[in-house]
Amino acid sequence: MGLIGLGGFAFHHFQMLVESGAANGMRLAAVADPMAAPESTKATIERHGIRRYESYEEMLEREALDAVFI
Repeated sequence: MGLIGLGGFAFHHFQMLVESGAANGMRLAAVADPMAAPESTKATIERHGIRRYESYEEMLEREALDAVFI
C-alpha cells in the first residue's frame, strides 16, 4: 500500500496504517510528500522500511502497489 501526503490530518492516517496494517495483513510500503517530514515521522518510516518519495508520480512509477491511500 502507498500513502500520498503526510501533512495535516494525513499524519493520523499514516500512524493508523503503520500500527494497524500489519495486524490486518497490510503493509505500508511507500509514502509520497514533497514537504520535509517531522523527525518522529522520519524515524517511523526508517524503522518500518517504508520508502519515501517527494512526488506521488515517482512513487507510482517505481512501486508495485495494490492500493494507494490519498
